[in-house]
Amino acid sequence: MSQVEKMINMHLRPVVTDNYEIELNMPKAYPPIEARPTEEGGVRDRFFKSVAELPDEITVVRPFCPNGFPEANAKTIYVAPDGCDCAEGTKDSPLKTPHAAVEKARGMGGAKIILRGGDYNFTKTLEIGPEHSGTKSCPLIITAEKGETPRISASNTIPASAFAPLTDEKMLARLKPEVRGKVLVCDLPSVGITDFGKVKEGGAVLLLNNVSQPICRYPNVGEDLIVISKDIYCKGWDHSLGREIGPWEIGITDEKCLEWEWNDDIHLFGALAYEWTRLYAHIDHLDREKKSIVGSHLFDRQEIHYDHLNTYFFVNVFEELDVPGEWYIDRKTGKMYFYPPHELTEKDDIRFSTKFVNLITCKDAENVIIDSIDIGRNCGSAFRVFDCRQALIQRCHVIGTNGGSEFGGEAAGYYACELTTNTSGGGWHPNLAGQKKFADELVAFIEANGLTEGNDTPDTPDTPDTPDT
Repeated sequence: MSQVEKMINMHLRPVVTDNYEIELNMPKAYPPIEARPTEEGGVRDRFFKSVAELPDEITVVRPFCPNGFPEANAKTIYVAPDGCDCAEGTKDSPLKTPHAAVEKARGMGGAKIILRGGDYNFTKTLEIGPEHSGTKSCPLIITAEKGETPRISASNTIPASAFAPLTDEKMLARLKPEVRGKVLVCDLPSVGITDFGKVKEGGAVLLLNNVSQPICRYPNVGEDLIVISKDIYCKGWDHSLGREIGPWEIGITDEKCLEWEWNDDIHLFGALAYEWTRLYAHIDHLDREKKSIVGSHLFDRQEIHYDHLNTYFFVNVFEELDVPGEWYIDRKTGKMYFYPPHELTEKDDIRFSTKFVNLITCKDAENVIIDSIDIGRNCGSAFRVFDCRQALIQRCHVIGTNGGSEFGGEAAGYYACELTTNTSGGGWHPNLAGQKKFADELVAFIEANGLTEGNDTPDTPDTPDTPDT
């Protein structure tokens, strides 16, 4: 019996108490998903079939009012982008970084950290641990100043004025005629960017107005992917031997790649080992006479093998810069080439992220509330919450991350957040085993507390008092 059927048979009902809510939105049915074998290999079909066994949405809490904890209010720490980490952390003398504020809150048994509006560009993770824990009546609260928007990211800003029309005749000749007058170029070192990242999942992200822009590729999105060749001259890793046996080498099935001016920064991305595993693979060189592709070792010791469902595409190919939004970096010269989806103006927010930074990590902490911040525009996760008790992320805007967010613990999760995560390249399906485990635990909680129709609402659990918002 699926989770949906089990929950329907239990006659679940919404539950509202002074401190929490449980609301279940049960799907009647999921629309059929048609996936072409060359595009998804059936993975998407199986994923949606598994998802159909879970509740559509489960709301377990409601937002806390960050001003409703007098003890935390008495220990307020202010942070502002123009502050100083040597300051006192008062409203008139704010700290500069959230890191300094969390460190100041160490051992205080809870506090309220107020972030003034503006940009906070992280170069390292903000780590919240047991030493920063709050109490039920005095949680650790990280929130925005009323009416202001703090923006946490790990990226560099590129002014629109730094992009100019491409005029280099040699580079123009490599582009398709129809896009030659539309591609712009930016010299990254001239705007202070010397780390160009790498072509891999989470290795480099370009965002335009909080929307991730795709690295140039072939074939394009929506086109049939390339089926891996039956001619596998070396699979790279040999599971039977438990070791690498040499550079992998596969035959070329789409000869378009022979037309490109080759460089050492082109990669393959796709199902090179198994149809459900998407990998980046660096290409060392093309053997034009043999018509094969030779590359270095694969991620996680995977061995290449043929299957008609195993497909891939090429990534970071300058000649294939042909779709609005695509971009390419020449890492030898530090030049970024961009085909913008619209004419750039000074109002456009252009961000480039290359340093892998998980923005906020909360581990083994208790009674933590993160409220009303704008977070993302980074390579990595926005939040990582592990083994916490009463850790709540509420009313936040999470956008433009490559890692999304991860949660684990008792009463740890999102509520009333706007989630707009974008990935550059392929995506990974969620951990269904983890979702099912959560659903099982929820059913057990509901059964133990009598949260079915015909039963009275149970006694309020031991959680902080929550004033009206």
